[in-house]
Formats: sequence, structure tokens, C-alpha cells
Amino acid sequence: MLHSRVKGKTEIRHVQGLIRIAPAQIQAQIARSVRPIMRRIEPEVKTEAGTLPRRGGYAPLMARAVRVRTQVRQSGHRINARADVSARGKREERDVRAVNAGILRHPVFGRRKVWRVTNVLPGFVNRPIDRARDRIVDAVKEARDDAAERIVRG
Repeated sequence: MLHSRVKGKTEIRHVQGLIRIAPAQIQAQIARSVRPIMRRIEPEVKTEAGTLPRRGGYAPLMARAVRVRTQVRQSGHRINARADVSARGKREERDVRAVNAGILRHPVFGRRKVWRVTNVLPGFVNRPIDRARDRIVDAVKEARDDAAERIVRG
């Protein structure tokens, strides 16, 4: 916790001005620190795709197919960070949600009309996003502390 002593009307007015400016500066700093964290999600998801079954070549196939679109928007007093994960197959989108839940549907080799379900390690998307969330929380705390120090220094 930071403490500071303010005396006199001029110092009080100065601190009031700093406190009014602070929210916009804090939000801008948070948005600047969140964007690089969000950009690192796609390579981490591609790395986590390596936990999927290698037999049959699914792990490298999913790693190549995965795309992550990230967005950091600042509106009013809110900063929204969003990551959309998708993967393109030969004919249609792959079911990333089901694979992330641990369910992999695939045709039986040599019998294209027969499909089976293989249970895989769940969370190949959730794990990198959870790590990014932790880094974002740390960045927000750091921005808050930096702003508080600037206000106290005045």
C-alpha cells in the first residue's frame, strides 16, 4: 500500500487532476500489455496440440490446422480480450470444442463409413488460455501499481 501526505489547496488540486487522468492511462497501459500476451496464445495452442494422438498423424495435423483470432478492445471502463480458436479440415471446420473436451471422432482405417470415438487428454485449448489469463491478471496488477506510484509521486 502506498501512502502520501498532501498539504494545501494547490497540492490537493494537483492530486485530484492526477486521479482524474489515471483511469484512462491505466486502461491504455493495460491494453498495451495485454496485446502481446494474446498474440502468444496461438503458438501455445499449436504446441499443446502435440498432446493429441500422434498415431495416425492427428497431432501434427491439428497443430497445422489450428488458427487463433485474438481481439483486445477498449470501450468505456472495460477492456475485453477475446480469443476464437478454430481449425479447418479438408471439407469443413474441425470440431475443436469436442477435441478440447477430450472427444476425438475419427473414421476407422480402411472403413470410411465406420466412425469411432477416442478419448484424448482434454484441454489442449484451455491450458494455454488459462496460462494467458494468469499473465493478463499479473499485467493488470502491475499497471495498477505503476499508476498508483505515479499518483503518489505526483
